[in-house]
Amino acid sequence: MLKFLGVINSDKVNKYNMRFTVGSLESAYSDNWKWGVPSFLNHDHLKPIAWSLVCALYFEPGMVRTANLTYVPENDSESKLIGSQIQKYYIEKTTEFISPYKNELLKRLKPYLSRDYKFCATESAAVIDKGIAKRVFPEIFETDDKHGLVLLSKLNPVAPGIFERDGLLIYASSFFRRSFSRLNTLNTPFLKRFQEISLSRQLNSKIALDPDMVGLADSLHEVFEFQYWWGPLFNEKLDDIPNGVSIHKSNQKDIIFTDIESTEFWWYEQDGRKTFECEEVVTRPSLGISDTSYGCRFVHSMIDQHSNEPFHLDGAIRIYDEEKILKRWDVDISNSGKDTEYIKIWRLDGNISVSEWKELISHYYRDNMLVGEYFGGKDNLKDFKPELLVKENNTAPLSEYVPTHMEKGEGIRIALSYHARTSERNTRRKIRVTNSLELNNSRVRYVEADTLEIIKKLRKRGETLNVPPNTEIIAFEDMLINFPLFLHRGSQAVRDANVTLDVIHELCCSWRDRHDDRAITFNIGIEYDTKEAVFSFAGHIDDLIKWFNFSGSRFPSQESEIGLWCETAAKFLTDNFPESNDKPKLGELLNSSGMLHFERRFLSPKDYELYMDEKNKAVGVEIKMLRSETEVVKEIKNGHLQVAPAFIVTKSECSKCGSEYRFCDCSKYIENDVVEIMQKVWCIGVFWTKRKA
Repeated sequence: MLKFLGVINSDKVNKYNMRFTVGSLESAYSDNWKWGVPSFLNHDHLKPIAWSLVCALYFEPGMVRTANLTYVPENDSESKLIGSQIQKYYIEKTTEFISPYKNELLKRLKPYLSRDYKFCATESAAVIDKGIAKRVFPEIFETDDKHGLVLLSKLNPVAPGIFERDGLLIYASSFFRRSFSRLNTLNTPFLKRFQEISLSRQLNSKIALDPDMVGLADSLHEVFEFQYWWGPLFNEKLDDIPNGVSIHKSNQKDIIFTDIESTEFWWYEQDGRKTFECEEVVTRPSLGISDTSYGCRFVHSMIDQHSNEPFHLDGAIRIYDEEKILKRWDVDISNSGKDTEYIKIWRLDGNISVSEWKELISHYYRDNMLVGEYFGGKDNLKDFKPELLVKENNTAPLSEYVPTHMEKGEGIRIALSYHARTSERNTRRKIRVTNSLELNNSRVRYVEADTLEIIKKLRKRGETLNVPPNTEIIAFEDMLINFPLFLHRGSQAVRDANVTLDVIHELCCSWRDRHDDRAITFNIGIEYDTKEAVFSFAGHIDDLIKWFNFSGSRFPSQESEIGLWCETAAKFLTDNFPESNDKPKLGELLNSSGMLHFERRFLSPKDYELYMDEKNKAVGVEIKMLRSETEVVKEIKNGHLQVAPAFIVTKSECSKCGSEYRFCDCSKYIENDVVEIMQKVWCIGVFWTKRKA
């Protein structure tokens, strides 16, 4: 499967003017980290395309984000796997939500149920059964409207498109839902404005209700999609628009998401009145109706010739079968005729301002940007032009060579990820190897050489920790370090984790005292009651020392305190460092395991040659560069871009103290020994860096 890293939420105010606290982001993650959720094309639950899991909470100065991993199938077998997972998800989530309300719902509706009823849990605990709403509330559905529309004034709205009577809920027609399916949410942006405008202006307003669905009022909850949808700004001059048909077509990308091939706008005169019709033309069946029916949203309106303002506006669905939609694709709206099934679902009569008229039409066509495009709408909140990641002159940016690094003063980054507990319980503290690379045509696991410094310092404190078997120790000769995951288990797990944190603090202080310009990542895992929490950190050692000296850096003593720890950590970052604005970018620092990592970009063996520099008693590197890469050459000459070797730390003995290199305090500073290592061709590659040791 394809795997993508993305962001699904943050603690910033979103375009719905809502903000999630850091604690609520952690709580939502804690509740759902095991299971994941389906991903749908354009929020349409009849178009499942992938499966998403929360990867981590990502903290930077000024913002906390929820990062997710999305798995997209590439073949039929993977699609079936995703499909079965989604089906299981629906069954479990519906059962879980319905359970507390099931008995009361059945008690209230028992006299009206047929044998074919089923449960639904979109906006509330509800029952779907043919004609049940009409049987429960016949007085509401009694209407003299030839289309079966109900006066809005007869209803008690408790949410957009949802109405309460005697503790039960009635819903707007399923034609207000994507693909006209009850698995999808109602068109809240439209229904909210429809109700607000109708009630504030006392217009004669009517709406179609769903005759086949009744819910329990006590179970009503608001559903947030957070798909960005906007009500455009328009001018008011309808009389300037000439009669005729205008057609706006979707690009190929938008068609994939919306199934809308085009939207057609027709102005004409009828009985001396200026009249407007608008219809979208779809390319795929509307599965909420059937797999052979094509539902196209339709609007009709009439304009008062004296005030030049609308006095009538209604919306409908025109349903084409396969034969008729083929004909519809070949003609425009003025020549399409009326030979379709026509279902009116809302109507407004009275003085409607032009701005309200355009707003309602725009929201009715949710997900269809062509309507706003036709009306000349401009979105002041969002620029839809994608960001250019590569310079127009095609010169490779420096990030192509050094993907991530962090400077002093840029603050630290934190990632919190949750994982399943393992059954192995034989050690209180262990190293879990998180890194591997290709070596001699096979993949080897490794830890970086400075991990040995952590082991030695822990042993001096009477603590135990060992490098796992079959693990290489590799020294990268730059000033970046990616420590492995230090996992802590048992009743003393939190205490042990704080000791490991103290050792890393001590090591960072010794580097600072040597004036090292060094940045590191490290990962502390703690097994709590129900899951394993991994706290991952990245930053320059000077900035990390600020964190270590902060009392809130101590790990939560209980699982229930993690949310508060997250709030405290986020506040510390914001209060002590400048807002980072996603620098370095989340996707360059956070990996799919939910941990932070400074990536190294190795040169291809054909792009360099190693040689022994006898004068300097060091290994030299000769780089082969294309003359056209002038920017890169300039960066190399200026010292902003360098190369450094990586080599395996051997088990040879130190010439000074006689101990094994891996646990020797002096060997790494003995020039001759390092040269000897290089001469034996234990160098495994050369990589780009901004910090050469």
